Parts: sequence; C-alpha cells; structure tokens
Amino acid sequence: MMMLRAAASSHAGRRSNNEDAAIADAALGLYAVADGVGGVEGGEIASAIVVDTLRRFFRRAGADAGTDGGDASRLETAIRMADREIARRRVGDLDRMASTVAAVRVRGMAATVAWVGDSRVYLWRDGSLIQLTADHTVAAEMSARGLPMDAAGRASWGHVLSRAVGTGATSRPELLSLRLRTGDVLMLCTDGLTDVLDDEALARLLPAAIRDANPADRLVAAALEADADDNVTVVLVRVDDDGALFSSERTVPVRLPSRG
Repeated sequence: MMMLRAAASSHAGRRSNNEDAAIADAALGLYAVADGVGGVEGGEIASAIVVDTLRRFFRRAGADAGTDGGDASRLETAIRMADREIARRRVGDLDRMASTVAAVRVRGMAATVAWVGDSRVYLWRDGSLIQLTADHTVAAEMSARGLPMDAAGRASWGHVLSRAVGTGATSRPELLSLRLRTGDVLMLCTDGLTDVLDDEALARLLPAAIRDANPADRLVAAALEADADDNVTVVLVRVDDDGALFSSERTVPVRLPSRG
C-alpha cells in the first residue's frame, strides 16, 4: 500500500518576523507553503489566510474529494477564496498585503500542483531534481519571453512578483498534474531556501536530507548556514510502499513557529 510521510520546518532567518506559513496534512493529502509579500504590512496575515483557507476548504470538501480528477478546480477555487479574503482585509496599514502560495494535493498516486508567485515545488525522482513550478516574477517572465536581461536587471526584478494572492486579477494560479512513483519526494519551499541554495546545491543535499530523521530541518539549516536572511520554509513529502520514511511525520499547524 502506498504511504505518504511529510516533514516541515520554518525559520525566520535574520528577520524579526516570520511571514511564511505552511500546512502538511497527510489525512487531507494537502501540502502548501505561503510567503507573505515582504516590505509591506501584513505579510504574516496574508500567508496565514492562504493556508488556513486551503485547509478549511478541503476539510469541508472531505478527505476523499478529488478522486474524480477535480483537484485542479478545487485548488483554484480555494486559492481564489483566499484571494478574496485577503482583498477584503486590505484596509488601512494592510492595504498592500498579499502572499505567494505553492500547494500540492495528493490522492492515490495522482498529484495536483497549484502556485502563485515565486514559492516553488520540486520533484526528486531517480536521483534528479525537477522544478515543477515556474516563478511568477517580472524577471522570470521576461526571460520566458526571450527578452534580454543583464545581471543587474535579474537582481532588480527577480523578486518583483507578477502574480500574488490578494491582488485580484493577478492572483490566478498556474496548475499541473502528475503521476507519482514509489520513492518520489516532493519539496515545497519559499524563496528563502532557493535564494541561497540553487538547484545544483539542493540536488547535492537532498539524498542525505531525505535519509535524516528531520529532513526539512536539515535543509533549513543548510540555508541558514548559507547566510539566508529571509524566512525559510520547507515541506517534504515522500511516497513509499512500506512507511519506512521520515521519523518526524506530523501534521503542521497553520503557523509554523520560528526558531532561533
């Protein structure tokens, strides 16, 4: 029988406030990270709204909802609900708050991925690391269109989001579906991880990390050792047929406590 195990970890980095949020709920088959937009008030509120809305939506829908192939529409609906709730609360000092989201719903061996912004989902399969999501940033979208951009431009526009939850028209999620295999590992993360650890570094770290009792903690620690100054959040989900997985399996609450 196919088994799922999840591990999650979050750290404020050098920041005084952790504006990331996450959920890893094996009973619902729901995993997500969200990163409140930095530089404006209410980032931690926006990210909490996103993961709380996802959790409440799928709890109401039922643990088995999605076996009919409708998870793409369900994830899109839940993210749009979060967008409306953030927009409703964008008043006063919170008038610019917004969040990214990267979410995965797993039912059986089918996984549906939805994302808005630059939080990412990776697949580790057969010794290779595959980025499943494409960043919704000005720099990434210019690059995708073949527009030239120098290093200064990439640095300037690399964190300017072209989509974010809470902004209405630019909150539309991108979606994809895939079939999982035994041994696959899905990694969801905020940009605090990928800002300091590129894909090559992550591919070197993952084989040892996923054998660790606390694999998400190990990746967060690697980001901190690489001098991460942003919040860092990681959720790992492994597929196995005998449950011999992470010993730190747990359901993660809406808010992950900052350590350090």
